[in-house]
Amino acid sequence: QGSDRATLVKAVMGPESVVPPGPLSRLLWLWDETMPVPAFDTTAAVQILGEAGWVRTDASWVKDDVPLSLDILVPATSATRRSLAVLLQEQWGRIGIIATITSVDFPVFQERLSRGRFDTFIGAWLDEPHPRSLRDQWTRSGWGRLNFTKYANPRFDVELDAVVTATTPERARAAWASALTILNQDVPAIWLYTLTNVAVLTPRVGDVVFEPFEWARSLARWTIQSP
Repeated sequence: QGSDRATLVKAVMGPESVVPPGPLSRLLWLWDETMPVPAFDTTAAVQILGEAGWVRTDASWVKDDVPLSLDILVPATSATRRSLAVLLQEQWGRIGIIATITSVDFPVFQERLSRGRFDTFIGAWLDEPHPRSLRDQWTRSGWGRLNFTKYANPRFDVELDAVVTATTPERARAAWASALTILNQDVPAIWLYTLTNVAVLTPRVGDVVFEPFEWARSLARWTIQSP
């Protein structure tokens, strides 16, 4: 709640980028912009820190004489993630959280993630058409794979299994809504952005139908008008 994601993502990724309602892209058929997500609310964020036992000083928050500080790990190959980290550092600093940024070569970045040698990190994933790929990222079975934070909630695992095994789109959507609600309540991560892909064609090209994961499937039916 201490991160203004909408402002952050538009500043770095452009006006067409949006904050996702979970770990999914706009290409997934499960996308639902009406899904409730934690709102940007610095007052609530400060209250949560106080309830957790942190005491605000002039410089930062302190608990047991230890200041609240976080490091943001990013790969040196990604200027975008570095920019996101800088803005997060600024936003968190406004509510008294000290944040540093560590930029490392990509192999070192991957090695540190696999070993859990980080406070926070900014990652990026390419979603598959089916949500089964989220198992490796956010379930207990993903430990040692892509679930680097070792987040685990049995209730989420059950709902995600229900998505995968659902026999109708309606049942899949209902199970996904339940799973995503659990994930957003637990806040194991901050979903920062999803990109908007834009295709530009000359007006001479007609009968175009784009399918996100098989864009060339209808290519044989496209038409070209003579100049």
